[in-house]
Amino acid sequence: MNRFALYIGCCLLLQLTAQAQPCPQYARLMREGNTFMQAQQYQKALNKFNAAKLCLPDSSFGVDKRIGAVFAAIEAKKNDAIRQKKWADSAKEAAQRAGKAANEAAMRAQALYWAIESDKLPPTQAVRLLEQAGRFNLNAKPVYERIFKRFNETDSLLLNRLDLPHRGVATSVVFSPDGSRILTASNDDGTATVWDRNGKRLLTLAQRNKVYSAVFSPDGSRILTADDSMATVLDRDGKLLLILAHQDYVSSAVFSPDGSRILTTCENDTATVWERNGKQLLKLPHPGFYPAVFSPNGNRILTGSGENAVKVWDWNGKLLLTLSHRAEVNSAVFSPDGSRILTASADKTAKMWDSEGTLLLTLPHRLSVSSAVFSPDGSRMLTNSLDEITRVWGLAGKQQGELFTPGSAYPAVFSPDGNRILTGSANNAAKVWDLEGHCLQTLAHRDNVKSAVFSPDGNQILTCSADKTVRVWDVEVNWLRTRYNQEAVNSVTFSPDGSRVLTSSRDSTARVWDLEGKPLLTLPHPGIVYSAVFSPHGSQMLTTSSDSAVTVWDGNGKRLSALPMPYSMYEAVFSPDESRILTRSNFDNTVWDRDGARLYAVSPLGSAGSAVFSPDGRQILIASRVGTATVRDRTGKLLLKLPHQGSVKSAVFSPDGSQILTAYSNYTDNARIGEVTIWDRNGKRLSAFAVPGLVSSAMFSPDGSQILTIANNQAVTVWDRNGKSRYALPIRQGFVKSAVFSPDGNWILIDSGKMLWLTPEGALRWIKKNTDKVAPLSDEIRKEYGVPTN
Repeated sequence: MNRFALYIGCCLLLQLTAQAQPCPQYARLMREGNTFMQAQQYQKALNKFNAAKLCLPDSSFGVDKRIGAVFAAIEAKKNDAIRQKKWADSAKEAAQRAGKAANEAAMRAQALYWAIESDKLPPTQAVRLLEQAGRFNLNAKPVYERIFKRFNETDSLLLNRLDLPHRGVATSVVFSPDGSRILTASNDDGTATVWDRNGKRLLTLAQRNKVYSAVFSPDGSRILTADDSMATVLDRDGKLLLILAHQDYVSSAVFSPDGSRILTTCENDTATVWERNGKQLLKLPHPGFYPAVFSPNGNRILTGSGENAVKVWDWNGKLLLTLSHRAEVNSAVFSPDGSRILTASADKTAKMWDSEGTLLLTLPHRLSVSSAVFSPDGSRMLTNSLDEITRVWGLAGKQQGELFTPGSAYPAVFSPDGNRILTGSANNAAKVWDLEGHCLQTLAHRDNVKSAVFSPDGNQILTCSADKTVRVWDVEVNWLRTRYNQEAVNSVTFSPDGSRVLTSSRDSTARVWDLEGKPLLTLPHPGIVYSAVFSPHGSQMLTTSSDSAVTVWDGNGKRLSALPMPYSMYEAVFSPDESRILTRSNFDNTVWDRDGARLYAVSPLGSAGSAVFSPDGRQILIASRVGTATVRDRTGKLLLKLPHQGSVKSAVFSPDGSQILTAYSNYTDNARIGEVTIWDRNGKRLSAFAVPGLVSSAMFSPDGSQILTIANNQAVTVWDRNGKSRYALPIRQGFVKSAVFSPDGNWILIDSGKMLWLTPEGALRWIKKNTDKVAPLSDEIRKEYGVPTN
């Protein structure tokens, strides 16, 4: 064998030997892979197993099994992680639900606590606390009921009230001439204070003594105060300009109409005229306790007399007139044009004199006349007597109205436009009246009302009371609180936009009012007006009356057409497109065109409780007193019959037309039973609930979430759709035949007593919109009840 062949043979032998020799690192790599796998370090385990496979390819099957085990372990861990995440998410959601439930429970408890505690607070603070309770839980019945009660139990002007805090009793309250500021004086703390109309304190004028009065100059640039021994003039920033010294306490101080002079009255029975610079011009006798006054042109002065008389002087101190009574004179004023003088006396008379001292009128009373004033235009007079009657007189001496004012001990005044009267009282309230003697508003205090004045524009009233409060009231919102028709009202309804109210009455009229109770239109009829409604667009009105006519009116009260009927129609309504009229009587229910042509009868002869169009105008719903409610198409064809076990008094569609609401009544074992039922449009009974007594009416709220019922002609109740009572209107007197929601759901309008009521939702919306008109919760109450500041 040569060397080359030997070399080749050795190489082949070495190669075969190498192929047969195992990988020296294989066992170590597998051990390390298994260790990493047990430690769940899967990436490192894969790295070791792959290295082992490369190191010893013949072992790939066993290595692949280990690699597969790694991937199986990874997948198992992934699935476990997913399960853990799902469990964690589920636990988190459960915790969130539990936390939300706990938070809601805490909020409900807090709301109920605030609602109950609100009973202890005065009206405005109670309203504010209930506002917070409503934010936390409006659905709780105690919260719901209290919001309704506190907003409606007293005159709603309580919500238009602003309190000006005082440490003592205010003796004087006035508006500035432009109405932008308020000036109050107190003889308890010896201060006069200037406020803006929103109740912000602008200036405090500290005096050395008790302050009996404070007034603005005619141009509003100066302030004049009267105290124990002096009158003081200050500029509008509180800077002292002038001191007018007296020998006794100064009971009153006023500027002349042009602001150039000052007239003070003093306890020592004198009246003094001063120049603007403080120079004393003249001193006049004035034994009267009432203020001496300038004439409107400033050229004459009116003072009292110790001889049961009033004296008139020129501005130089010359006595011009003596106007006598048979007893002490209690007040004396000039007419707005200065041509007449009106005096009031303890001799049970008020007297009017001309500028020459000629007696023109004597106005008799049963007791002492405490005050007498002219209206701003001088066309009327107002007298206040201890017989507790305030009387309105014409210039001819004819009495035009009487206001029963028990406990009245303070002067009554006219509003700037002369159409309203404001009276103070020893009975803890000031009142606003119309000229006929109807009380329009009651402005309540907790003690006697010492003074009450209108703002220059007549939109606000300022009162002060012995309860140590001064209050500013917004008088523009009367909200139709009382019934204005002289006779019983038969029906009430809102205009489609909710801005007006239409009433029908036994006094042969239908009337349109604004929400402040101001009459806008009167629609006269020959007989009793049974019903009155607006057209769907609000531009026309439709009335029915005992003269057997259905009348269409335009928005200005012009009679457009009268549809003569063979008998009295008790109700009539427009179709949604206003092209047809549906009437209801004791004999039939009929559809007519606007010209009075009979199109078709929509029910057999019989007595119906109600008849209405569907919202789309395609169907008609009739409630029958023989125990059915029926739905018919526009040709009169019967589509649906809803059976009842008693007389069906009313049936209406839901606002969206998808459901029907019926109310029926029956007698069972001498018990009066009422039931309200909700049906779908296929006649399926969805729900029902009982109403105590005989239910005569049921209607949905505008959003369909609540139901308003009348039972026994006196019980007006609001329910949820499940028949749970939300709140009831406290009807104390009279019969209620008609009750409706306003189109926005903020109000309920009824036809008896207090006509307009704020719903709880409407109350909260009102306070949110008018937040500046209701005093906020005090810091003390917030702290005591844990009310958040935001």
